[in-house]
Amino acid sequence: MNELERIEALAYRSAAEAAPDGIAHEVRGGVCLAVKSFPTSALNRVVGMNGDLDVDAAVAFYAEAGLACVLSVPPGLVELERELGERGFTRDAGWMKFERGREEPPELASDLRVEETRDAETFGMLAAEGFGAGSSAAASAAGIVGRKGWHCFLARARDQPAAVGALFADGTSGWLGVAATRPEFRRRGGQSAITRARILKAFELGLLRLTVETGARVGDRPAGSYRNILRAGFREAYVRPNWTAPR
Repeated sequence: MNELERIEALAYRSAAEAAPDGIAHEVRGGVCLAVKSFPTSALNRVVGMNGDLDVDAAVAFYAEAGLACVLSVPPGLVELERELGERGFTRDAGWMKFERGREEPPELASDLRVEETRDAETFGMLAAEGFGAGSSAAASAAGIVGRKGWHCFLARARDQPAAVGALFADGTSGWLGVAATRPEFRRRGGQSAITRARILKAFELGLLRLTVETGARVGDRPAGSYRNILRAGFREAYVRPNWTAPR
């Protein structure tokens, strides 16, 4: 498993284990995550896999949980992808993985003030609202605040909480995620400001490598989050497809 995959899988596993209804179930060659209260594929999929994945065990786990079986397959697992295709799994466009080193992040204009936070309730509320999820999702997102390895950030517009984002650190690597902005505060540079704050925190912690991911390009126009990541000095690493089991 490459380092970009390792740190991301560790972060998502920690987030799943922090959720009130979260499950991180190990199978041969991977870890099945399930967080029904937060209905996003990011928290309901197989992570940290290698070519020896027990596909039958993964399928059985998600069937019992009543969820789609989604596998995020990292580069190089050609035989596993061949097996998934033969078994009728559907391959989608997947996510672009990015990486960066210790280059100074650019200063980007924003009228929002960013600070590291221990306010789990507000962090969870904004994460759920930004992702269009409900109150149960807020409790799941709140669980990472103060948890080992996590550094959570909040952006405010005057006294109003506007956006959140998190950094997960382990060893000399870090992963950026849980980036969400309340609809009424979008297009004000909040996520760019939070990304910069997380990168500077990573430097403070002595991290040497950071990674983040977002949806792969569709056509020639990347989405806003994709552009924000590039502006923050990240480089495209590879596209990682998601495979979904037939139901």
